[in-house]
Amino acid sequence: MTTSDKLRGFADKWGFSQDKTEEGFLIDNDRTKQCLSDLTALISEHYYPKEFLLWTGENCQYYPDTNEWMYFESPMTQQYFKGTDELFNYWKENEQ
Repeated sequence: MTTSDKLRGFADKWGFSQDKTEEGFLIDNDRTKQCLSDLTALISEHYYPKEFLLWTGENCQYYPDTNEWMYFESPMTQQYFKGTDELFNYWKENEQ
């Protein structure tokens, strides 16, 4: 399921409904709180820690045309990673 599909599902599930009262329209606050909780969880799925981002800035170069990261192990040695998730997994296992 793509992020776009997830967001579309989120919107379908949590589209805000309002109840009409004599005073006007009121939003269901319980649904609003649950909506914000679900949205936070969705956003955090693709969260990278600050330490990882700092490490990539100091040790890596990104090539957007190929979606590859080059990590400089030493001046003469580089490793290539396909996508940020692959680089993040390497960082978690070896550098953290």
